[in-house]
Amino acid sequence: EEQRRLQIRHAKVEKILKYSGLMTPRDKDFITRYQLSQIVTEDPYNEDFYFQVYKIIQRGGITSESNKGLIARAYLEHSGHRLGGRYKRTDIALQRMQSQVEKAVTVAKERPSKLKDQQAAAGNSSQDNKQANTVLGKISSTLNSKNPRRQLQIPRQQPSDPDALKDVTDSLTNVDLASPGSSSTGSSAAAVASKQRRRSSYAFNNGNGATNLNKSGGKKFILELIETVYEEILDLEANLRNGQQTDSTAMWEALHIDDSSYDVNPFISMLSFDKGIKIMPRIFNFLDKQQKLKILQKIFNELSHLQIIILSSYKTTPKPTLTQLKKVDLFQMIILKIIVSFLSNNSNFIEIMGLLLQLIRNNNVSFLTTSKIGLNLITILISRAALIKQDSSRSNILSSPEISTWNEIYDKLFTSLESKIQLIFPPREYNDHIMRLQNDKFMDEAYIWQFLASLALSGKLNHQRIIIDEVRDEIFATINEAETLQKKEKELSVLPQRSQELDTELKSIIYNKEKLYQDLNLFLNVMGLVYRDGEISELK
Repeated sequence: EEQRRLQIRHAKVEKILKYSGLMTPRDKDFITRYQLSQIVTEDPYNEDFYFQVYKIIQRGGITSESNKGLIARAYLEHSGHRLGGRYKRTDIALQRMQSQVEKAVTVAKERPSKLKDQQAAAGNSSQDNKQANTVLGKISSTLNSKNPRRQLQIPRQQPSDPDALKDVTDSLTNVDLASPGSSSTGSSAAAVASKQRRRSSYAFNNGNGATNLNKSGGKKFILELIETVYEEILDLEANLRNGQQTDSTAMWEALHIDDSSYDVNPFISMLSFDKGIKIMPRIFNFLDKQQKLKILQKIFNELSHLQIIILSSYKTTPKPTLTQLKKVDLFQMIILKIIVSFLSNNSNFIEIMGLLLQLIRNNNVSFLTTSKIGLNLITILISRAALIKQDSSRSNILSSPEISTWNEIYDKLFTSLESKIQLIFPPREYNDHIMRLQNDKFMDEAYIWQFLASLALSGKLNHQRIIIDEVRDEIFATINEAETLQKKEKELSVLPQRSQELDTELKSIIYNKEKLYQDLNLFLNVMGLVYRDGEISELK
């Protein structure tokens, strides 16, 4: 009996080994992306392996056996950025957001050197005046009793134009931005009531979102809306394939974007279901810019009512399930990708300011920052605005009222976060719970440091000092965690006997240590600082 079992096992192993190596990890990754392309991609033909091969054959007339290598090479060239291919068109929303933050930080790194060049050009011969502005104040380059190493001179904040916010807010009428001071008495009262309703309803006793569904017509009504939207999308896609004219009016009406008869907009409740999230890229294919902007306005306007915000906040969902975490990942992969793509390619500075202003006015910002999704959305807005502002500083595209308005909006955002910034870091118990669920030994908090970097980048010196003061404990906790990993790395490196499991653990420790330093320095670099060789020093 034992021998028979061994023979069966041996036969299975031989069968597996027969095809072992036929597909590389690159091939498997590509096929997986192809299978998912119909769900998440906005460019299905680029992702379709069979279409690419067909196009190559038709274009080059490849039929002989000797020319099949050209197909293989073309396949590798279309394998996407994760596979090292030439056409790097695969897009991940969080990666694009991170690249925006890193690009903005790179520009900020140049500030200290530019400041020194300006001081040198000014010809200040006196050593007393050789100073550089940093988050710690003015740092003197001399070192004696009369001029100590660090001299704190906090600059006075210049009073902003009180009419600047109103001037530019009035110009936001083309993006349907509700301004409390510009509407009639009735609509203004309704806007205030709506604002109070949204602000007061962020902390739900029922974490599964049932309260929201009841406020938007009930679960059955929302599911019927999703089915209606799917039917309209299928009709539009069929017309598109047949070369017929497409009219998205019925689909737009089915979304109920302009429906104000419910406490919670039905479209917001549609995003409580996976099916409602997955259909969004296909919906956006049939919308014009103004319709896309309206959808984004609705999302940011009622952000606190999104079920995904409730699920991803450690305050309302202190012990999320694995299913809930997968739902958060799905939202990040699809909805955040859509938002990042629109803001990067189709929106201007005024529209971004309008979205951020709606978020601040109609939501509890401090609660949103306890949510991973909420924090990522705020990061997307302020990092994109910072990039536009930096680009315009070279070409003088932005007007003085626009810059003044941005400063006003940023001050509103910062005021709503002041004294609560440290709350963006989840408690240890929450992180431990997630690591146990996902079987991980390391909690990636890069999204938090990206938010802090964007917030500091858009602020002035006094804002940066407040941020540093509030997250000081978290900075040192991150440094201590990295140093603990470094000690563990040294202990494992000197062990005489090495196994594959030990090497894997060592590589993981090294990666996590470098990741902690990288995330921390992303934040510190914005303020002209860097953690290096065991201490925080000025960025050279």
